[in-house]
Amino acid sequence: MPAYPLPKDNPFCECAQNPMKAFFCQQGHMLECHAGYGCDVAGCSHLSRYDFEPDEVAELEAAALERLKEGLLPPYSLDAEGQVVVVIPDAPPPAA
Repeated sequence: MPAYPLPKDNPFCECAQNPMKAFFCQQGHMLECHAGYGCDVAGCSHLSRYDFEPDEVAELEAAALERLKEGLLPPYSLDAEGQVVVVIPDAPPPAA
């Protein structure tokens, strides 16, 4: 399953400064933020808590990973190690 960044590490997160808001957020959670996408599209770790069958969870997670690999869930992408990263268009590269 994709592991999205912490709310504080996602510049698109609207809940990072408010833990209670993050707790109830439909586009992220206390320990991960996939702002812009619901859990089913993002394929996040919370899918198993909803009314999905185990095979549906596996299918949604696999579909999300494919979308991430193909760059179809902007601003999210996969880095060389397969971790979900936030890609900010026109941002300077991180300092080495």
